[in-house]
Amino acid sequence: MSVYTTKTAVYALARIFPGVNLLAYIGALMAIYGVTLAVMQNEMRKLLSYHIISQVGYMVCAIGLGGDLGVNGGVAHALHHILYKSLLFMCAGAVIYRLGEERLSDLGGLAKRMPLTTLTCLIASFSIAGLPFFNGYISKTIITEVAHQTHNYAICLILKLATIGTWLSFLKLTYFCFLRRKENVEVREVPLNMNIAMLAVAFLCFLTGIYPKFVLGILPYPMEEMHFYSSLRLFSAPQIYLTALIIFFLLKKYFAPRKVIILDLDYFYKKFIHFLSIVCKVITKIDAAYTGVIVIRLSKKVVSLFIRLCKNIAKFDAIYTLDIERLIPYARETTLISVEEGRVERIIANGNGLIVRSSERLALFDKEIIDGTVNRIGSLAISIGKKLRHIQTGYVQNYAAVMFFLLLVILTFYLIFF
Repeated sequence: MSVYTTKTAVYALARIFPGVNLLAYIGALMAIYGVTLAVMQNEMRKLLSYHIISQVGYMVCAIGLGGDLGVNGGVAHALHHILYKSLLFMCAGAVIYRLGEERLSDLGGLAKRMPLTTLTCLIASFSIAGLPFFNGYISKTIITEVAHQTHNYAICLILKLATIGTWLSFLKLTYFCFLRRKENVEVREVPLNMNIAMLAVAFLCFLTGIYPKFVLGILPYPMEEMHFYSSLRLFSAPQIYLTALIIFFLLKKYFAPRKVIILDLDYFYKKFIHFLSIVCKVITKIDAAYTGVIVIRLSKKVVSLFIRLCKNIAKFDAIYTLDIERLIPYARETTLISVEEGRVERIIANGNGLIVRSSERLALFDKEIIDGTVNRIGSLAISIGKKLRHIQTGYVQNYAAVMFFLLLVILTFYLIFF
């Protein structure tokens, strides 16, 4: 999908900003930047993704150069790019489908085992590099012609360097993935439906290269006849590719893929994130120390308050319990005396029995309610102190989550009742 979605911006630029010269320089820098990072990659999809940046740079550059021919060149390259880049991603997908691997350092020897995938990958590589008789050659020729006509020779030079880098990138991909020898490669070709899809797109890449009118006829502006396969162009174009081919095989060991991490602009934001993590750690430590002091002080005050309360209740309980204990023996003694005497004394005994029962119930109330309350308050004070200590975690994200949750609750309450 990236092959299609990246063309949305190209379409917007073609409709809104054609001929803005700044875009030509931005596009040229995109082309050389993307190809520079691509040639260093070890993973197939990373290499192809950086080439999306590079190829979109060609399109942006063409639109920035302006004129009917410039816009036509950018749009034609966008259409061709949809074909050959889709095919390249399908080839990478076929390799991953069969091997579960996409690192060039671990691949090789696939040409004999996956011949159709190798053939379609070569066609796509020839197309994106702009070799004659493939569709990339047509659109790149238009863009180069616009640069010459507008006397932007610096841009023309940058685009030629990007073309060399593109060819070197795909020499690296096709050689180390498919063409170099590697023993004991046990793999078979992908299913027929996948081969049919790749062969169909490969045929379109070749057809739109040898018969460019298929695409040129649907461009935004009428195209004057261009001699894409004049003797001069056919003689000059292979020189670049042959030179790059010789450079690649002479310096093959330097182009060999390596298992290293290639940093892009992500180097800078990784450094920024690292700096932020240090700042967060410092803030967390300061917050932990500060919050720890606050929690300890609060815990001490709360516990001190509960202790005072418990001491006062205990004093009252001691006095009250002492009086009850004195009352019970006296009531029992009065009952024994009244039993030995007459009727009046029995009435007194009944009254004393009531006092005894009341005293016993008051004693039970004192033990279960008063003493129980004091004990529970003490336990509660200890429990609250422990929980207050556990609340302090020292992690900023925990406090942020709690604040976010409380804010959400307040907002929900406000929306419901107001």
